[in-house]
Amino acid sequence: LITLGNNDENQLTRRSLKDGSVISTIDRIGRTSLDGSNFMIPYKSAFYSNDGKSIILLTDDELQKISLEDNQVLFSEKIITANTLNKPLVESENGEKIAINSYGKILILNGETGESIDEVSFGDLDLKYFAYNTEQNMVAGFGEAGIYSIWKDKVITDDRLYLGGIAPSEIYFLKDGSKILTNSHEGQSIKIIDTKSRISSEPVQGRIIASSNDSSKLLLFNGTDFLLSTDNGKTGKTITNENTVIYGLMTSTKQNVLSNDGKYYAYVGQMDTGNPGLVLYNVESRESKTVEIPSAYPALRFSDDGKKIYLQDKKEGLKIYSVGDLSLLDTIPEITDSSLNILVSEDDKILLVNRFSGTASLYDLESKQHLEDIPGEVLNLKHQEEEIILKGIQNNTAFTWSSKTGLKSLDMDEALTQTPVSFDDVNLYNEKENLLLLIRNNDTERKAYVVDFATGHLMMSFTPSVKRYLVNGHISPEGNVIMVDQSFNTITATDNSGVQDYMTAAVYHILSDEEVSAEVDKILAGRTLTQDEKVQIGISTE
Repeated sequence: LITLGNNDENQLTRRSLKDGSVISTIDRIGRTSLDGSNFMIPYKSAFYSNDGKSIILLTDDELQKISLEDNQVLFSEKIITANTLNKPLVESENGEKIAINSYGKILILNGETGESIDEVSFGDLDLKYFAYNTEQNMVAGFGEAGIYSIWKDKVITDDRLYLGGIAPSEIYFLKDGSKILTNSHEGQSIKIIDTKSRISSEPVQGRIIASSNDSSKLLLFNGTDFLLSTDNGKTGKTITNENTVIYGLMTSTKQNVLSNDGKYYAYVGQMDTGNPGLVLYNVESRESKTVEIPSAYPALRFSDDGKKIYLQDKKEGLKIYSVGDLSLLDTIPEITDSSLNILVSEDDKILLVNRFSGTASLYDLESKQHLEDIPGEVLNLKHQEEEIILKGIQNNTAFTWSSKTGLKSLDMDEALTQTPVSFDDVNLYNEKENLLLLIRNNDTERKAYVVDFATGHLMMSFTPSVKRYLVNGHISPEGNVIMVDQSFNTITATDNSGVQDYMTAAVYHILSDEEVSAEVDKILAGRTLTQDEKVQIGISTE
């Protein structure tokens, strides 16, 4: 038995359970004060490690592991824990990993060396209790009023969900991580949480920088390099460039564009003169070309065939460059709108400018004439058979505008109004599945919504934890995979040799009707529902 007593030289002892006799005494930790005097630090927690060979000791600001054989210190880590926590530490079944609550952050350590493996932050959850499942690398954190979040493999898969009642005082994972059992003594209730996600998959290790116009190519930043991916982030080709880390950690990535063929990447950089420049990077030859531009924050877009770059700003209007040599092909100086972004039709005949004023302006690139102003932000532009078709959003409505039939709009679900919009929002549209991905990047909250454009119904929502930079997103060309920037952490090496940035993008699958039916069948296997139950959960009873 390990016993903790008063703060004296015999505070920590190992005793025989047969007669209570002292087997050994473990010394307290000695420190030296600023005036040179020595003093002892008491332990506040001590218990046998699950490895069967050591003891884990905890003070207010230090975690130690000592050998049972000779009391030698195996490792010691400076970690501050709150005095109010009665269970700040959880160990894996065999002692290989340790998870400890350090003022709201869960640090996951190597149980043999004490080296930091991961860092989990649940934001403003006000973490009180947590549980850790090593088999699935999953952490469940609980705050006040039964609010909980779940972290798995660097991604928060469930954020600020409501369990009901007060925070549970006991939390247990099933060994396979499929369920969490919670027990509240005060509420006198045991509740079960199903952790199996039917839509999320392995996260992508990186930040979303840009997608090509057709979403077939994706540019990521993994903390060190830019990566070009053609399979929604599963694999990537490294892009070597100067100042990668500087550009990769910029607050906004709107001045980054990628060609549909994946051969070129363009961004706004800084020239030797100190002036802004348009940089065109050839992915195959790894060579860059630069041309000076008047503004550091223009709207950029490749033509769909990858042969032109459109650049628009309020100083010199629209400029069109050749991708081959960055020569200037054409200019329209009259298009000096302050813009969020621009769209160009596939045939390069129609330009649309989404202005900061909340109005989308259409231009004919052949006649260089202004055509129309449409309230809202346009996300998709089509020009076919002399008809221009636009799809976009305005406030909480989705709209379709046609140059022949005019404007049609419908209200989206009221739930979308809970998070304020901002100029930094990222809004994406997928034509094949008629989906909207709306990412809110306001100063106080980050939220992402997936909406069915045809009905305005909210399909799912996510709460990214990223605060370091603006959250970006991506929809696969088929519309069945959605990616959203999820988390950013900076972890200092245990030897203080440096820091490493860890960033992840969460990946979610949009289930087809057939897949939804299959999942419902699994959930209801072995059960017979009454007529009322079927109506209640929305299953057709015809």
